[in-house]
Amino acid sequence: MNILFLTEQFPYPLHDGGNLRTFHILKGLCEHHNVTMVSHAAADNPDEAIAALSELCEVVAVKEPSVSRRVMSNLIRNRFRPPLFVIKNASDAILNVADQLISQRNFDAIHMNMLDTAFFALKRPWQVPLVFDSHNCLAQIAEGVRDRARNPFRRVVFARESRALRRCESEVASRMNLTLVCSNNDARLFSDIADNAHCIVAPNGVDSDFFSPSDLETNPDQLVFTGSMSYFPNEEGALWFAHQVLPLLKTKRPSVCVDLVGRTPPASLQKLHDGRSINVTGTVADVRPFVHRASVFIVPLQTGGGTRLKILEAFSMGKAVVSTSKGAEGIPVEHGHQILIADSPAEFATAIEELMASPEKRAEMGHAARRLVEECFDWKSVQEKVHQGYQQLSDARVPRDQKSIPLVNK
Repeated sequence: MNILFLTEQFPYPLHDGGNLRTFHILKGLCEHHNVTMVSHAAADNPDEAIAALSELCEVVAVKEPSVSRRVMSNLIRNRFRPPLFVIKNASDAILNVADQLISQRNFDAIHMNMLDTAFFALKRPWQVPLVFDSHNCLAQIAEGVRDRARNPFRRVVFARESRALRRCESEVASRMNLTLVCSNNDARLFSDIADNAHCIVAPNGVDSDFFSPSDLETNPDQLVFTGSMSYFPNEEGALWFAHQVLPLLKTKRPSVCVDLVGRTPPASLQKLHDGRSINVTGTVADVRPFVHRASVFIVPLQTGGGTRLKILEAFSMGKAVVSTSKGAEGIPVEHGHQILIADSPAEFATAIEELMASPEKRAEMGHAARRLVEECFDWKSVQEKVHQGYQQLSDARVPRDQKSIPLVNK
């Protein structure tokens, strides 16, 4: 098949969960099909990024308009209806290039990466099968922020956002020939808001060779949390842990320390850095040394959607993980076997303390977590599931009454 792959964010370097998923889905498609990718140019080292992806497919990189320009033009043009989550990333530059390519070539499918690209592409008269990779159910994320907001203005803003995102996701999922989702839960969410949504569950994966266990010595009092810290659910989770959980841990283990590892930490997190109890790293070349050094990997998320790449990477490295229910959502885990689940500050602190005190328990959970990744979440198995979906599209055999095609049923 000849596939046109549209993505607002250039999927390289692999510095966050979104880029990791986009890159590996793209890589899998390139192994079976001819792919042309259109994207904004990478913000950092664009020539290096283009060279890296040009080994996989044809790359067309366009200049990225400013966010303020996109927001204002899209708000006015669309009568303030679309969600801000979408219009801040919507790009006429990408869609105009797509128009030109479609007029010049014969494409068998158009792959739309994330909601911002998919929503505005629906306005185009393209007579080509459409595939949408959702990454997350954004309406669910906005609803979580709304429900947890203490500021009345913030609550009103996110109430509006959640309604707009639900309309947006409903329209997109209804129009797509295939929608890729990260979990069975996301498949149910999309099916609930769009009666004729056709979802393939292709969860986030992990490179189990790159993220592998190590014999490096761990620090029993060291914790780690990884992710793009500019992403609101990560910022919110880190603040919750620092203000509500860490003080409880300190009463039992005064020397406990947490590394918050990830790019572009906002001012709210930078203020936490003291170099003793909390270490805010910013961008690092490789997260693995930080994860290897820690005795426990924490996922204190309060909101979010899809499946968490950070958990899968920690599992693949054989680390003991403590997560909230929201953080572990979409992953078929058993509390006490591959992971400890805790939602209140006191429960979260107790779970961490339990693992810090028991190297044997940490090792047992780490082995079980690694097995789960090897069986269900290697990127190769995810890529094969996406390929099967495209094969159905090519054969015009997508069953109209089939709501989802699960990859993981555990």
